[in-house]
Amino acid sequence: MKVKFLWLAVNSKATAFLEWWFEGLSSICPAFIKSSLLGNHRVLTIEFEQETAYLKYFVQSNGKARDSLKVTLSDEESKASAISWLTHRLNEPCKIILLLPDDILLTKNLQFPVAARNNIDEALKFEISRKTPFTLEQAYYDYLITNNATEDGQVTVFLAMTPRLNLDNALKSLSALQIRPDFASTQTLFTDRPDINLLPKENQPQSDKSTFSRYSFFGFTSFALLAALCVPIMEQSRYIKTIESDLLQARSDALEYSRLSKEKEELLDKINFLSNKHFSTVSSIRLLNEITVLLPDDTWVFRFSLRKNVLQIQGESANASDLIKTLELSRFFENVRFTSPTTKNNSTKRDKFHLSADVIINP
Repeated sequence: MKVKFLWLAVNSKATAFLEWWFEGLSSICPAFIKSSLLGNHRVLTIEFEQETAYLKYFVQSNGKARDSLKVTLSDEESKASAISWLTHRLNEPCKIILLLPDDILLTKNLQFPVAARNNIDEALKFEISRKTPFTLEQAYYDYLITNNATEDGQVTVFLAMTPRLNLDNALKSLSALQIRPDFASTQTLFTDRPDINLLPKENQPQSDKSTFSRYSFFGFTSFALLAALCVPIMEQSRYIKTIESDLLQARSDALEYSRLSKEKEELLDKINFLSNKHFSTVSSIRLLNEITVLLPDDTWVFRFSLRKNVLQIQGESANASDLIKTLELSRFFENVRFTSPTTKNNSTKRDKFHLSADVIINP
């Protein structure tokens, strides 16, 4: 049971005693067991104001900072003091959150066709320079799909962006304090959209929650079984000796079986190579002919590409939205989709499109 649940049932003196007792217990527990039994409720937030950093250290998720520190970034003595302060507080698992000013945050709600739902990353790279004052090289961003499908067949995406220069400068200042944040947001954004993380992907820590949970469960279960059963070591040694010869023979048989199975697979691969090669691909000429027959006369194809059984088509059409239905009539294609939003060519008055489709190997 988490410590915070125990605190609700005792008075202030008992609370102080329990806190002292659990902290003493945690000092002798391995980290992965301590995280599982006592919980991880430590959070460090960092905010900047000109040449000053404000650090707040929260414990037990009660919403109140246990400790705080003001650091003057231009003062080496102040930074050295901050590093010492952090060393004593970050020796336990702790989530570090960088809170940027709200005035350097840009948020937008964008809409994309349902066909682009599985390619939002690519669609955003195309739309950011068109719908925001930034290019991809000028800002860090993250997004959240807030509505998978509206009545008009659109997907709504919440986009949050901040200039690279501001975040890079903040990360550089944190690096001088030997701090590597897990999360970057703003006060308002973190409250409204806690899943949005503006840190670059390469700076975000890998999630190891499931690994710690498995290790905690395995370690706790093993300890409980050994303590309850107290199996004598000598008894185990005698049992191992009785089956040792059987295990050696079984291992020898398994290795021989594995060798023979590998030889069999290699022979079958050589025999079936040409046959598999023939049935694993579809001729590009057949596909080109199929498209020529299916596409209407008001449609032009500029690019035709077939790679790893995925067909890519780019061109212009008087009505690009009907092309998905048209191509899905073919026995050669499935999962026909737009890889980017259609746009209007003002000179030809046609829709520019970029389609992809999965090729059916044996139609």
